[in-house]
Amino acid sequence: MLVGLVLQGDDDALRQLHDPSILVKASTTTAGACSLLSFSTKEEQGKKLIKIDKWFPSSKTCSCCGRVKVSLSLSERLFRCACGFVADRDINAAINIKKEGLKKLGTA
Repeated sequence: MLVGLVLQGDDDALRQLHDPSILVKASTTTAGACSLLSFSTKEEQGKKLIKIDKWFPSSKTCSCCGRVKVSLSLSERLFRCACGFVADRDINAAINIKKEGLKKLGTA
């Protein structure tokens, strides 16, 4: 079972993990330049934490055909692709993050 996906370097994404069996701690250096993540899981429950690169173009990639847009402004709330696929920008990104996580996990 997949518990959560975290964008590397994105401390805000850590707040999205609500499973009490995962303890996530973020600590930064005194310069605040680096984050160190540590986590523990209950292995017997088969849970994993998969990290996705923070520059993965989840919002700009069509979750239907895989085409990547050159630019996408933050004000564009609907993702529209030349293939005809239309979806809420965040839903499209979530689908892409799930696909990337499954690919990294080796089950896609």
